[in-house]
Amino acid sequence: MINTTAHTFGHQYTITVNNVADLSGNLISANHNAAEYTIPPSDADDEKIPTEFILSQNYPNPFNPSTVIRYQLPVTSQISIKVYDILGNEVATLVDEFKPAGSYEVEFNTSTSAGDLASGVYVYRLQTAPSAGSGRAFTETKKMVLLR
Repeated sequence: MINTTAHTFGHQYTITVNNVADLSGNLISANHNAAEYTIPPSDADDEKIPTEFILSQNYPNPFNPSTVIRYQLPVTSQISIKVYDILGNEVATLVDEFKPAGSYEVEFNTSTSAGDLASGVYVYRLQTAPSAGSGRAFTETKKMVLLR
């Protein structure tokens, strides 16, 4: 058994070994000059789980022929991202699947996914239905402009 003290500095971890005992708890070594080990940050530390649902404005906007839509999910969710014309007719489904919590982006390419769309204002909507017991549903809609 190792008695340790942990300290965190940003994403770097330091573990100090204070003393060592056997499984019965008998002290084997009392180290007054405690050993210290530093664990550098890993790439996994950089991937933060979002704390809220976010649907970002597409970029570029106006666009031709493609644009990118970014979104964040704080919990695992069944999601859909759909594009509608100004009359409310669905013109494309960009995402319709189960996603774990995280940050994502999807491309809307009018030359491949939506057929022959005219210049004008379109809306895109993110709808979520969280997995059982993991939070609330979320819906948000934003506008974008296609210029031919």
